[in-house]
Amino acid sequence: MAKDDVQEALVNFAEQVYQASEEYGPTHRRTALGYCNMGRLFHYTKDYVTSNSLFRQVVTIWTEFVDPILDEMTAESSVPKIPGMKKETTVWIQGSDKFEAEDSLMYCYYNQKECMRIPGQCFVTALDLANTCYALSVLFYIWKRLQEADKQAAEGLQYLEDKQIHDPVFVKKFNKVMKLATKSAHWEPDIQ
Repeated sequence: MAKDDVQEALVNFAEQVYQASEEYGPTHRRTALGYCNMGRLFHYTKDYVTSNSLFRQVVTIWTEFVDPILDEMTAESSVPKIPGMKKETTVWIQGSDKFEAEDSLMYCYYNQKECMRIPGQCFVTALDLANTCYALSVLFYIWKRLQEADKQAAEGLQYLEDKQIHDPVFVKKFNKVMKLATKSAHWEPDIQ
């Protein structure tokens, strides 16, 4: 990519972030796509510090979006269950949000993993990668992609263990997703 093309892309992505921030706010999921695109561009130019900062913002935005959904999905209902009554199906994440969430978080995940492998330098912390794994695990759980949810949660826990990061709140969140995915897998098929 030529230097002029990179600069033009950067201007376009910055404009995308500005417009989305004006309309939805700087921490809205619609703004996350612009941050992700900018992160990808900085990653391409080997500015890993800036790219990871942008990826961290993307992960934070999507985590703040999916965490309340997970809480709502797993909350105990105060309404008694009536035998024979059909359960209403809830669509938790709609159309383009579904694509943008997975696409953005997977870009963050792969780029962060790549940065961790750069010899002699660590631009991404284990906590950054664990956060990304957590966001993906919740997203996959919401979509009933239970094996992927369990795999991402286990991988995130492994990053924390490998770096001897002891964060009981984070470990509890990972264990919750793994337990839910395992429990749900016994009740319904994994939809791929």
